[in-house]
Amino acid sequence: MQCSFISKFRSILFYIFVFRWSLGNHENFALQNADSTNFYITEKNRSDIKNGSILRLTTSPSQTAAQLHERIQSSSMDAKLEALKDLANSSRDVTFAQEFINLDGISLLTQMVESGTDFGDLLSFTLTAFVELMDHGIVSWDTFSVAFIKKIAGYVNKSAMDTAVLQRSLAILESMVLNSQDLYQKVAQEITIGQLIPHLQGTDQDIQTYTIAVINALFLKAPEDKRQEMAHILAQKQLRSIILSNVIRSPKPINDEMAHQLYVLQVLTFNLLEDRMMTKMDPQDQAQRDIIFELRRIAFDVECEPNNSGSIEKRKSMYTRDYKKLGFINHVNPAMDFTQIPPGMLALDNMLYFARHHQDAYIRIVLENSSREDKHECPFGRSSIELTKMLCETLKVGELPSENCHDFHPMFFTHDRSFEEFFCICIQLLNKTWKEMRATSEDFNKVMQVVREQIMRALTQKPNSLDQLKSRLQNLSYTEILKIRQSERMNQEDFQSRPILELREKIQPEIMELIKQQRLNRLCDGTCFRKISSRRRQDKFWYCRLSPNHKVLHYGDLEESPQGEVSHDLLQEKLPVADIKAVVTGKDCPHMKEKGALKQNKVISQYLSVSYITVSVCVAVSYITVSVCVSVSYITVSVCVSVSYITVSVCVSVSYITVSVCVSVSYITLSVCVAVSYITVSVCVSVSYITVSVCLISQYLSVSYITVSVCVSVSYITVSVCVSVSYITVSGCVAVSFITVSVCVSVSYITLSVCVAVSYITVSVCISVSYITVSVCVSVSYITVYVYVSVFFITVSVCVSVSYITVSVCVSVSYITLSVCVAVSYITVSVCVSASYITLSVCVCVSHITLSVCVCVSHITLSVCVSHITLSVCVSHITISVCVCVSHITLSVCVCVCEPHITLSVCVCVSHITLSVYVCVSYHIICLSVCLISHYLSVSVSVCLISHYLSVSVCLISHYLSVSVCLISHYLSVSVCLI
Repeated sequence: MQCSFISKFRSILFYIFVFRWSLGNHENFALQNADSTNFYITEKNRSDIKNGSILRLTTSPSQTAAQLHERIQSSSMDAKLEALKDLANSSRDVTFAQEFINLDGISLLTQMVESGTDFGDLLSFTLTAFVELMDHGIVSWDTFSVAFIKKIAGYVNKSAMDTAVLQRSLAILESMVLNSQDLYQKVAQEITIGQLIPHLQGTDQDIQTYTIAVINALFLKAPEDKRQEMAHILAQKQLRSIILSNVIRSPKPINDEMAHQLYVLQVLTFNLLEDRMMTKMDPQDQAQRDIIFELRRIAFDVECEPNNSGSIEKRKSMYTRDYKKLGFINHVNPAMDFTQIPPGMLALDNMLYFARHHQDAYIRIVLENSSREDKHECPFGRSSIELTKMLCETLKVGELPSENCHDFHPMFFTHDRSFEEFFCICIQLLNKTWKEMRATSEDFNKVMQVVREQIMRALTQKPNSLDQLKSRLQNLSYTEILKIRQSERMNQEDFQSRPILELREKIQPEIMELIKQQRLNRLCDGTCFRKISSRRRQDKFWYCRLSPNHKVLHYGDLEESPQGEVSHDLLQEKLPVADIKAVVTGKDCPHMKEKGALKQNKVISQYLSVSYITVSVCVAVSYITVSVCVSVSYITVSVCVSVSYITVSVCVSVSYITVSVCVSVSYITLSVCVAVSYITVSVCVSVSYITVSVCLISQYLSVSYITVSVCVSVSYITVSVCVSVSYITVSGCVAVSFITVSVCVSVSYITLSVCVAVSYITVSVCISVSYITVSVCVSVSYITVYVYVSVFFITVSVCVSVSYITVSVCVSVSYITLSVCVAVSYITVSVCVSASYITLSVCVCVSHITLSVCVCVSHITLSVCVSHITLSVCVSHITISVCVCVSHITLSVCVCVCEPHITLSVCVCVSHITLSVYVCVSYHIICLSVCLISHYLSVSVSVCLISHYLSVSVCLISHYLSVSVCLISHYLSVSVCLI
């Protein structure tokens, strides 16, 4: 109908042109839209004419093009300016553009630009017409000369240039780079990033938009090997911070074109990660494997062991254990986890960045998960790999930018390592969501789906900074996600509409029957359950299934989890369904109810909690007090204050922070704290005849980051035990008791064990595998026994005792060992056994009988004894043995076996009988033996066997009878005896 109308309309117009107006050569005329576009009506677009459109009769496109081609060459500047204005306006029409280009109009415009005679508005309209003509894609960009490119680049490089000219010049350069690889090379030689930066610091948003467009074009067309170099230059020029301060945070709103260019820049920046994302890890590449070693070192703070430290099997077992804690799928060779692409090596890069730049959070996540049960741990390695893959998919790393997308995120312009920081925030979110969902390893994919939803919802809010993103993710907890899902589901379905209600009523019986049948089938298939013992151990299983006739439940115990269904023959126990009178669930189950009833003389406070904060308080004045707190919480506080005959305080906690306090005035006190926490504090204050913990006062079993165990007791028998696998362990026992036993067993980075006792019998034991260990025992007792065993870097053992019998033992395999024994006793025995680089053993005693023994395999050994009997056996590089004694009988023995360079043995005695023996069986550089004696009878023996460079034996004696023996075979020896 419309075409018929147009045909009639054209016939009428033809009649008017030819006969009414007597216009010849109708080919020189055409119809044109009378709106702002002024587009010509052609056969291609005539169907777009709508009823009511206003058309204008004007000269044909060819005639107009010829006229403008002639006018823009006019010698009159005013006429030329008007012609260029008309040309810029008409060039938007592709019909006119085709005619003008056919007249070689593009060449004319380029010549005008190259001549450099036009400035201001003339140049502005010339460039505008050029851009409009080239946008139609009729002419190839490869046809332009180098002179033209340099001229356009010159306009951009000038500090002060007309805004319109600069805008058009930037648009021309962008089109050149995008449409021709050859022109990219030429433009890249003329334009540098440094010359474009000043245009971003202005206030004109159009100029800023075109400038970012040119940068994006150069970035997009750059070869693969040049992009990283260009990104480095952009970072040096602080492009990100300039865009952030002058564009994103500008008071002017960002228009769509600017948003698109920022989106393109964001995508191109993230695409720099594609190479690492698509690179598999080479398990044989030592440099790549060192990154995994670095992750292990930071997490567990271990140094690289030398090749000869322990057997290969032992080291492999240790690595496997640590890699399992780090959450790798392949515990033996975690490099194999990074052979999947994507994310390839990008995941390992993210993990290393997190470990180095957010070390506390990294260590906390690893230690938290390594202290959980295997099924509840969130595997850091596997999570990081899957999360990196998810983030790459979310941000579309490796994909070209879309032409119509404006989805840029301001927060990615706030940090130079925005992707890595984004990962660090999300990996902490994943760990938090895992805990909130109480997930197991089977729920890994479900957790990842929730995390993806949390991230996507936070990104849709367009946070302005990474801190704002972190805050919004914090608010999008798992509970909040469930609420949002429910709300959206309700909004999507109009549950109150009549058709929905009728449909539901109609299909409900069928659906219920289907559900019933499905549940019966599931019961017939059977299920395996973990069997929880009285000690909460889950080491056995039991299986239950319904018989096919639905009449009998078959069940029985299993040693291990089955892989498939278990036949009815293996399930010996049976329960007829007819005998089941009722089914109880939830809190109605017997094991969920309180055990036992309240009695007249018994107060029980039992608290079972699964919450964020748990507080359990028990205050009792009774015959028997039992306080139990079992908690799975973020923060757990258990307090028991009791004045009773028997007090029992138990705190079992799986928490971030656990505080257990027991204050008791009782005949018998039992305080137990079992915690799997990040920070654990256990305090027991007791005034009792017998204080019983699991080990008679305070038993503390902890797998924590920080462990503090304090026991203060005034009792007849006190036993304090601290067993800890922590980063920092502090164990303190202060006791006024008849018998005091303090035990500290620690696998920690830093261990501090202190025992202060006023007792008849004191036993202090510290066993530590720590980086730094300090063990102190201060005792006023009849019998004091102090034992300290340490394996690690620095060992400090201090024993201060006022006792009848004192025994101090220090066994150390450390880099540095310091053993100090200060005793005022009738009998004192100080033993130091050390295989350390540096060993210092000091024994100061005021005793009737003193025995000091130092056995060392060390690089440097210093043994000092102020006592009666000294025995020093050293295999050292440098050995110094000093014996100072005022006694009835003095025995000083120094035996050196190995290859020490310097050996010094000194014996200073004021004794009735003195025996000083110095035996060297070694290869010495310098050997010195000095014996200063004033007594009734003295014997000084210096025996040096094998070859020496220099050996000196000095005996200064003033007494009734003396004997000096020097047996020396060496290069140079000196024996001096002054009597």
